[in-house]
Amino acid sequence: MALDPNDQPGRPVAKFESMLKTDDVYFFDADDFEDIIHHYLNHGKISLAKKAIKIGLTQHTA
Repeated sequence: MALDPNDQPGRPVAKFESMLKTDDVYFFDADDFEDIIHHYLNHGKISLAKKAIKIGLTQHTA
């Protein structure tokens, strides 16, 4: 994914974590899920990465 200079790094991750805390459901595009998953994998948070994968697959079915 190309970096957008106007994009705020970490914003999808913060939004995802807020969603988990509040049990609200937010839509993320596929690129956002990719960023979220990579973030958690890079920080060794495997269970959160798996949770993001599971939610991403439900939002973006084949």
